[in-house]
Amino acid sequence: MPRRPAGVGILPGMDERIRRAVAGTTARPQPWAWALALTVLYAITDELHQGGVAGRDASAGDVGIDAAGALLALAAVRLIRLRRS
Repeated sequence: MPRRPAGVGILPGMDERIRRAVAGTTARPQPWAWALALTVLYAITDELHQGGVAGRDASAGDVGIDAAGALLALAAVRLIRLRRS
């Protein structure tokens, strides 16, 4: 099973769910920033975990790929919202 496509597909979905949850529970004007930060934090902890698993390795590049996927998801949601309004 390819690792990178899974991460690029799963984490952006998680990013959007976190953004929605934060938007409904905080008065902060930037729920997308919280969503991005929590998604990247999750990606970091996932890589740390992989570093301790036999046959896997931790990679800062994978965290970057996950962060890029999260940013793309947030940008896509923003574009969709702009077109609907």
